[in-house]
Amino acid sequence: MATLRGETREDHSGSVTSNVRREAHPFALLGHELRTPLNAVLGYADAMRCEVFGPLPAPYKDQAAAIHAGASHLLALVDAMTALGAAEAGAWPLDIERLDGEALERLIADAVRLLSPRATGAMVEITAPAGGAVSIDIRIDRLALSQILINLIDNAVRFTCPGGVVAIGVERVGVDVRLTVENGGGAGAAPGGAGSGLGLRHARALSEAMGGSLDLQVSSDGQARAIVRLPAIMED
Repeated sequence: MATLRGETREDHSGSVTSNVRREAHPFALLGHELRTPLNAVLGYADAMRCEVFGPLPAPYKDQAAAIHAGASHLLALVDAMTALGAAEAGAWPLDIERLDGEALERLIADAVRLLSPRATGAMVEITAPAGGAVSIDIRIDRLALSQILINLIDNAVRFTCPGGVVAIGVERVGVDVRLTVENGGGAGAAPGGAGSGLGLRHARALSEAMGGSLDLQVSSDGQARAIVRLPAIMED
């Protein structure tokens, strides 16, 4: 498998860091400028769908529903860009706490539960450690790790063929805790696409904000493994 690393982890010079911060700031400005008109579009489309101003012929209601769906998608994209800008600029507020293995299992299970409807629709199975399989203590930001898992699982489901499996793993490797999200690849999975998109970039920025890293290994048949490394708690 070829390993793809984040650009900021290949070059730790101050100039690269400052460039990333300068690029991240416009995301927040763009998000503010786009969110207001998009919310207006959503409001008007919703009023049309619900026939607030009077009955509408069925074709018009269908078009209003399509407008609402499109605007919702764009708003979600704007929110993702804004969050990415905050993470890469170092402005994501971190609330670091200690999680034991049981709490980490629950965090993973919550992310899996959130993505289960999408996986079911794609005929993809998600497997994760459960029943006390994780016995590792870790110090992380709960919300940030949850977002990392959601982004990576969602990405894996999108690039897994029907009937395939997305496997989540957790293990201690030296001084690190290693979380992996792996898909089965196969026909229809895009090796290049497996590493693209704002979700993966956001997950990498959050991993680095917590003192860790995110690597992506992709094989020629489309099988991909995302590896998040975070510092483990070293017991005395």
